[in-house]
Amino acid sequence: MSDIKKHFWMAAVKVTFIIPADKEKGLPAMLGNRETNVLIDTVTKKVTADDIDTLRQIALLKCQEKYNLNLEAISDFLIQNISYLGQMSPKEYLGNTQPSRIETK
Repeated sequence: MSDIKKHFWMAAVKVTFIIPADKEKGLPAMLGNRETNVLIDTVTKKVTADDIDTLRQIALLKCQEKYNLNLEAISDFLIQNISYLGQMSPKEYLGNTQPSRIETK
């Protein structure tokens, strides 16, 4: 693991998507949304358009994997907040814990 210090950011993101109409149940097309958090790091203490695009791609992939969303149904992407966590090495960020993937059903 690298000891190079980076700037860490946590973004709260909302992804809006279209739920298709269900003619059998008589339901019209509706908008749905999912919220997720995305961690990114940057070399400088700036978030650029490229960083925002990376953030968008990560959020969309997380929503696709976690909620099985069809990417073609996504209608909007909203960054609700970006919090600066500080400048540190990845080792400092992780501390003594390692991130784990908790499977939920």
